[in-house]
Amino acid sequence: MTVVSQKISGALGRLALVSGDMGFWEVTLLRAVATYDAAKALEAHRSQQGVAVVAGDLDRFHRSLGRTANIRTAGRHWSGLSPEGRTFIEMRLRMAEPTRTGFGDLDLTAPSELAALRGAVGAARRWIGEKPGTEHGPTIRELMAEVGRVYRRATGKRPGLSSSQAGTSPNYATPFEELLMAVLTEAGTPLSLWPAPIEWSDFSLSA
Repeated sequence: MTVVSQKISGALGRLALVSGDMGFWEVTLLRAVATYDAAKALEAHRSQQGVAVVAGDLDRFHRSLGRTANIRTAGRHWSGLSPEGRTFIEMRLRMAEPTRTGFGDLDLTAPSELAALRGAVGAARRWIGEKPGTEHGPTIRELMAEVGRVYRRATGKRPGLSSSQAGTSPNYATPFEELLMAVLTEAGTPLSLWPAPIEWSDFSLSA
């Protein structure tokens, strides 16, 4: 196996995998980091583009796909989107199951693919409407949640936090926490820079 990230590979080595292999999960997590980087860059441009403009474009696209979902409608709205709007949608396509590399990867003659596009547009619309919290904003929360989802799929277990386990040493880190710290460090956002501890409210984990 070719190791791409020593930090993530080391943390994965501590897990008892029940599905996939280390290489697959390492690539999956690095893809999540790349998605986070793209979303973070877009956040920096929010004030220039205007949240309302992008959100309005996404809302119209979503409603149009709900009324008339076909390749012509999808193509027309896509071509009229700003680069920011397109990137938000493609971010959600990459994070969906099954994952898609982007708009160009969709077969818009298939109803299931049009439904996937509408789902991604809706998720992007909701995401851009979220306001960053006082501790951790939606972009980093999404990355954290993706680490949680990968952990569940790879191990079959619920992610555990040492703060929720009685009798643990203050310096103890659960296998999940080690993985989370490795991914956040890879993303340039180590926990040492955070103003508040991680809580379960930082996650929106799916079953």
